[in-house]
Amino acid sequence: MELGQPSALAGDNLSQAVQASRTLPLLSTDAEVALCHRWRDHHDISAAHRLAASHLRLVVEIAEGYRGYGLPFDDLAGEGHLGLMRAICRFDPDHGVAFGAYATWWIRSAIEEYVLENWSHETMGTTAARKKLLVSLQLARGRIEELLDGAVKRERARKPRTASRVSEQRYGKPTPGSRIKAQSEAHPSPF
Repeated sequence: MELGQPSALAGDNLSQAVQASRTLPLLSTDAEVALCHRWRDHHDISAAHRLAASHLRLVVEIAEGYRGYGLPFDDLAGEGHLGLMRAICRFDPDHGVAFGAYATWWIRSAIEEYVLENWSHETMGTTAARKKLLVSLQLARGRIEELLDGAVKRERARKPRTASRVSEQRYGKPTPGSRIKAQSEAHPSPF
């Protein structure tokens, strides 16, 4: 199979592309940087295909880590591949970061977004530990929302400063209450 051909990625089934990814050679760092420059500077589609084909095994490896959510593996790998495409489009080889490290972030992001949109406790399975985890996550989310609501209510309930307190703070003039307190301290009651 030719590395630069789109057929390395496109098949009737994504599983075939996943199998093909294991047979593709890895790129050297210099070849990877050269391909990134060709794509960024000249929009060379064959360079993008070679980058995608050589990093498809990274997509497969990351997608396998999300199998526990009960979602189809082909969908996870497909979303990871979309993340890889985003990484190819946005990567700048002049920043000195390895493309694989940069692509990993985008792949994970795409897969996690897909999982969050499509995951539910029904598809996850029904083991007791998983149910307990889901319930504890829901309880923690509820507590966080309560804390945030309480902070907003406290902020709204904060009493505004009165005019006498403002004048005392600005001009140093005592308020009537502070005068009475000062007089009682200066002239203690004989009782």
